[in-house]
Amino acid sequence: MVKNAQPALEQLKKTAIFYVFGHGGSAFQSCQTFWNNGQWGAIVQTTGARDYVVGQGMPYANVVVLDERDASGQLIIASNAFRRVLLAVYLGCYTAELAGRGSPVQSTYNHGAKCVLGFRNVVYEASARSWASSFWDALRDGQTVSSAAIAACQGLPLNDTMRERTLLGNGQTRVQPARYGQ
Repeated sequence: MVKNAQPALEQLKKTAIFYVFGHGGSAFQSCQTFWNNGQWGAIVQTTGARDYVVGQGMPYANVVVLDERDASGQLIIASNAFRRVLLAVYLGCYTAELAGRGSPVQSTYNHGAKCVLGFRNVVYEASARSWASSFWDALRDGQTVSSAAIAACQGLPLNDTMRERTLLGNGQTRVQPARYGQ
């Protein structure tokens, strides 16, 4: 693993809630981009997606491949590496696109995250900001992830692409606020 992408991977391994609001990729790219250490990076599922992203100009060192395997066929990132992740949200275009070169949503779930949410279509900034604000408010108010994702679409046009999302894992998950000393 190269150093520019390492901080994003390490954050994903150790956090209970992992949230990225950034650009995704085309339906064939299937990645989640992020801004880290003054540079763009990408989280992808497969080496094919990495090769595509690198071919589009992203430095090799800035790409995390979740399902990369070593020469013997073993996963480089352990299959339970994200077992501490209660909820991962990839808020970007096509982050849950399962065709083509894979999906960071699918791979994060496969690596042990309890609940992972991503989007299957283009995500427009104004709708995404509105959705995100409503989603996190609903979670704070005690709704399940599934209910919060639905509630966050209230007020958006019926044809808004924020409605085209994928939730893998336990949609009945609730995010309880941390309490000091408990």
